[in-house]
Amino acid sequence: MYLPSKIVLYNIFITQLGLCSAYIIFIGKSLKELLCYRYGANIEFQYVLLITMPLIIVCASLRKLRFIAPLSTFANFALISGVITILYYSCSNLYIDDTIRYTYKKWSELPMMFGIIMFSFEGIGLVLPLFAEIKDDKKFTSCFGALNLGMLAVMMLNVPLGMTGYIKWGEGVKSSLTLNLSYDQTLTQFVILMMILGIACSYALQFYPAAVIVYSDLEQYFGPFNRPLVWDYTIRICICLFTYVAACIVPHLDLFMSLVGSVTCVALTMLFPALSNLATRKKNKSSNLSTFLDMVTIITAIIGSVTGVYANSVAIYNAFSKTQSND
Repeated sequence: MYLPSKIVLYNIFITQLGLCSAYIIFIGKSLKELLCYRYGANIEFQYVLLITMPLIIVCASLRKLRFIAPLSTFANFALISGVITILYYSCSNLYIDDTIRYTYKKWSELPMMFGIIMFSFEGIGLVLPLFAEIKDDKKFTSCFGALNLGMLAVMMLNVPLGMTGYIKWGEGVKSSLTLNLSYDQTLTQFVILMMILGIACSYALQFYPAAVIVYSDLEQYFGPFNRPLVWDYTIRICICLFTYVAACIVPHLDLFMSLVGSVTCVALTMLFPALSNLATRKKNKSSNLSTFLDMVTIITAIIGSVTGVYANSVAIYNAFSKTQSND
């Protein structure tokens, strides 16, 4: 079981790094637009990322969940405030035009949508670390526990937010709805700034599993370290800088989210659970229906992952080609 466990761990590691890079892209894009409106300065995206780097490195340096918890609480408050404000603006003067039927995407772009949907449940990598820290595990895994209620809340926020945003702005909708908001109102600017801070604080929680996985493996192969704290902080800073490099290489939020969702989120949310369930049920001689459902999940995950990676690779190539032609 050594190899399967390592595969799962490194899928979690890659997923969390992808999430952190997506957070950095969101922060950079939103802050760039805000600075451009406030000060009329067209700052390059890479320079905006340099401005945010000290704050993100501080968040990545937090080693204990009890220190991350207050930041996570503030992040939840900031993000909920932002979501409510975006819903208000997207629902104001909302009407469904007859032309909305012509704005559906092509079937060839369906795998990209599948990847983004998988990305929206990115919290799967935090389940085990949070479960290990919680005192009463029954409150976490029960029918109305924190896990199920959290996933339900994610779905109930994402669906209406995506629907109203698309109906409001149509084909003009951007990779983040905050980029569609008008910056000429003080409330909008404040909410966008709050969401930037909220995402920055969320970075600490998403970064935590990746740092733990890498440090544990390095300590296993090269440890014990004489100065574990120095090594821990060095590893964290290096991983944090790597997420910045990834954000600079692919600075397209929607494409990056879909690619991460297609590669690793699919494996963690569909493929690995179904394989584990199938192996467990095989020993217990479960019903044919359960085996059939597991097989359907596995096939769906493989098809979604392969087609998603291909579609996103083509889209990223086209985006880079378009950027170079504009230059």
